[in-house]
Amino acid sequence: MVEPLVSIIVPVYNVEAYLEQCLNSILNQTYLHFEIIVVNDGSRDSSANICNRYAKKDSRIKVVHKKNKGVSSARNLGLDISRGRYIMFIDSDDWVEPEMIDHLVQVQKEHNVDIIMFGTYEDDLIRRETHIIKYKEDKQLNKEDLIKLIPTWVKNERINTVYTKMYKASMIKNNKIRFDEALNIGEDALFNYRVYFQTETIFLTIKCFYHYMIRDTKSLSKRLNPNKYEMLTHVNDTLIALIHNNEAYKGLLPSADYIRIKNICSCLIDIFKYHSSKSYKIKRKMVRDIVMIGNKKHNYRTNNFFYDILAYILVSKNVTLVYFLCFTFYNISKFITYFNKFR
Repeated sequence: MVEPLVSIIVPVYNVEAYLEQCLNSILNQTYLHFEIIVVNDGSRDSSANICNRYAKKDSRIKVVHKKNKGVSSARNLGLDISRGRYIMFIDSDDWVEPEMIDHLVQVQKEHNVDIIMFGTYEDDLIRRETHIIKYKEDKQLNKEDLIKLIPTWVKNERINTVYTKMYKASMIKNNKIRFDEALNIGEDALFNYRVYFQTETIFLTIKCFYHYMIRDTKSLSKRLNPNKYEMLTHVNDTLIALIHNNEAYKGLLPSADYIRIKNICSCLIDIFKYHSSKSYKIKRKMVRDIVMIGNKKHNYRTNNFFYDILAYILVSKNVTLVYFLCFTFYNISKFITYFNKFR
């Protein structure tokens, strides 16, 4: 009996220091029937040479070189040429445990689900500690279970990442689900929102396989993104539209509201975080630009005291109150971060 082919999509961009560890961890899998689709997204370092060298060593590696258009474009290209029954995404600066694919394929043989979700090791190399994020038990979920659980998952951002999941390829391809190439933030969450609305069955495994590496504070997620507000609002608008088009998911609206206000708060905090040297007048204008853009909705339900206050003030368009609320929150969070360094 021929084992099912698993397609592993690895987008690559300027990761020469980490790429070999990533590829070695995949090649060292105890399960052998897989293809690695390495999409070099216009790297300017030696990543391209490393990709080519590994492709010569192992026929299961297929390398595609393209102009730099971002991780979403790279993953979409990988999806287009993938041949596997199952699809996985691995970031090129992370690595995985050797028994990962073997275990997940065995779960698929027994349960035949649309998605398998598994745990993560967050390896913080700065603080030299590892945080384990895992599920409490092995459990299969049907559509009814998913509808009950997804509000909590969305609120806790549990489904935001694509690297902690094995997807059934037919579900993605039959529904023509792709990554939004206009986004460089929130693209994983938007992809998964579209996927999960098509999902009928999920299996949660207590196993942890993925090592998410925290190496520095200069990653894209920790830098100022001038289009952050517009992009995150687009992701949230899409989620709300999906909910309105599917009555069964109406219970997800409070979680969508929570994420929306959380995102707005994050964008407002960025003003104080990245523009601290600017004058009050300039920062106030930045706050005003966010407050006045939208936020016309009057029935936010976040079930979070701080966010509910912020939502109420946003609707009132009181720029001064929003400014000082977020300024205070930023300084409190900065103090907590500083205090935690000495714990």
